[in-house]
Amino acid sequence: MKNPFTQHPQEVGETYFQHMCAALGITGRLALATHCHLIHAVFPFIHPPLGTDLENLIKELKECLPKERAKKECHLDEALNNLVGDELEEYEEAIDLYTTYGGD
Repeated sequence: MKNPFTQHPQEVGETYFQHMCAALGITGRLALATHCHLIHAVFPFIHPPLGTDLENLIKELKECLPKERAKKECHLDEALNNLVGDELEEYEEAIDLYTTYGGD
């Protein structure tokens, strides 16, 4: 039986934690954009700041597609990797060992 936590990340050429970091980075960026656009909806004279306008968001999301992340790390993923540092590699090694020695 395939592990549902690693099947999709492996399909796009990532480990579980690489995929999680990329998804969380995108989630954070979209959450920020949501709030900025809510303010813009009420106050149309305030333009979405911090690169949360649609043009920048579309560009960033295209850069974060799995096929693009395979070429180079998505900068959102890179920012999260900088936050967790070496711990990410240790967790990935632990997951590999778990999978190898009896885990799903």
